[in-house]
Amino acid sequence: MQSFSGLADDFHEPGRTVLFDSESVTALVMTGLPSVVPWHRHEHHEELGYLLEGSGTLTVGDLTHEPQPGVTFSIARNTPHRAEFTSPFRILSWFTPREDLNAPDRVEIPGAAARDHA
Repeated sequence: MQSFSGLADDFHEPGRTVLFDSESVTALVMTGLPSVVPWHRHEHHEELGYLLEGSGTLTVGDLTHEPQPGVTFSIARNTPHRAEFTSPFRILSWFTPREDLNAPDRVEIPGAAARDHA
C-alpha cells in the first residue's frame, strides 16, 4: 500500500499521477489541457472526484453541470458521462473498487459523438 503526504502544486503535467492504491480504492490526480473527454462509462467502478482547478462542463447521464474548483462529484458504475474542459484542469479522483491501471474498465460509447454535436 502506498500513501501520500499531500498534493503538491506541481501536478500540472498532463496525465495521471497515482497517489494511493489499495485493494479497495485507487486515488489519483488527473491533469490536462483544454479538451473534450468523450462519452464513456466504467463497467466496474464508481468514480468520485474533487475539482482542484479548471472550468468547463461535466455531463453525467442527462444532467450537465458547470463545476467550479472545490466542487465534488460522484458517478455511479455504468453511468454514461463526458467532460469538456475550457481551461487547464486538475482533478483528485477516486475509483472504487480499485482500478487496475493496466486494464482500465473505461468503455467508450459508440455514436455518442454525434449527440455531442446535435
